[in-house]
Amino acid sequence: MEQNSPHSHVQEEQFPLVLRPFDCFKSLVWWRNAAILSAAFAPSCAVPAGLWLVVLALFIFPLYFVIKTLNGTVDVSKLIQTGVIYIVCMLIAVPLFFWSIGAWLVRLTAYCNAFVSFSENALTSTNLNSRDARERLKDALKIVAERKVFLAKFWSTLTAILIVPCIFLVIAMCVLAAASPGVLGPAQVQFPLWAMVLTHFFFWISFALLTIVSFVGLCISASASVNPVQHAKISMQISVQKFFPLLILSALSVLIATLITSPVELFRSIQTRDVFAININGWSVVEEIWRAISSTIVLTLTVAPICEYLRGSLSSEEP
Repeated sequence: MEQNSPHSHVQEEQFPLVLRPFDCFKSLVWWRNAAILSAAFAPSCAVPAGLWLVVLALFIFPLYFVIKTLNGTVDVSKLIQTGVIYIVCMLIAVPLFFWSIGAWLVRLTAYCNAFVSFSENALTSTNLNSRDARERLKDALKIVAERKVFLAKFWSTLTAILIVPCIFLVIAMCVLAAASPGVLGPAQVQFPLWAMVLTHFFFWISFALLTIVSFVGLCISASASVNPVQHAKISMQISVQKFFPLLILSALSVLIATLITSPVELFRSIQTRDVFAININGWSVVEEIWRAISSTIVLTLTVAPICEYLRGSLSSEEP
């Protein structure tokens, strides 16, 4: 009978997931298979990673020279020259930035689509091989490529919903940067203690909310192709309903990703207590190149735990 089919049995067991998905994270086989998927998908992430590296160079290096100019003796002609160079770089960097973000969203969505196509049993089995992973990821890229209009509407809606925490995050970052000796040096702004505490609070709350909703959005959009506005609202609802488990998973995922892609910068920030310090030298260039290369595997692997936790909330059926 249809209700006793294997497919129905799998679906029935997938929906009551609350704590059970965390058991998968204790399995070395699960992590091995997730890593196989990420490694197989890494070549597809080369373009967005390369674009991000170019964008970062266009943002950081001109900013470095602007800060050097402001910290030294200010010459009007030199200041104008530096400003023009910075504006030109921004005109190039901003379109590349959105291109990079869009390319990453497409790749990560395809990865989520391929990941949830494997059952829990498959991901905890030693039979998973890289060839099968590449085939599924290839099919997922084709599927997602046909959903670009849906994805554009979905992420536009989700961005509009999150505009308030986005504004708070930007304001908090500007305040922290203005108070950072690593950015402005002696020209740093001295804010009262209560203002800095409040700024850190809004920064971390906004950052956590945006990160969680982004992770959930990737997973939801990977399994949907119509009703982008409705699915954007569903992503927000799931993020709120499962906020604390998702907060733990997101924090661990981001921490692991940072330890792999930016270990030196992380420990430097902890020592100096200044995450906005700009230190451009030969070693920092190597760090950025490593971050771009490692991100081709690490970013997809970071999404895997969220996909596993939300497996019961994902369905190929449209609401």
